[in-house]
Amino acid sequence: ELHNFVVQSHNELLILDCASNRVAKRFMIHTKLTLSGKCAQIVQRSLEPDNLSSMQASKNGKKVVVQFEVNRISTVLSTIDDYLMNAKIAEDLCSITKTKTKK
Repeated sequence: ELHNFVVQSHNELLILDCASNRVAKRFMIHTKLTLSGKCAQIVQRSLEPDNLSSMQASKNGKKVVVQFEVNRISTVLSTIDDYLMNAKIAEDLCSITKTKTKK
């Protein structure tokens, strides 16, 4: 028995409730973070296990672009806050490691 299903377009999420024949629109927020620098790829790979299911990363030269989409601004803000905090820690560890290996 089908109760409802979801159709996702570019900017919005449509939730179709088959029981009541109603459609609820929820806008999706597309977010892109760009990491650059010597440790960008290492930072991105180290954070990958904690990524949201909607997160995708792509490499562009020395930059890494992480994109995700969610339906609430509070989720965007908390995700960016968590990601950047963890990225800073990973970047610090990468820099320390690279400095020690040069000696």
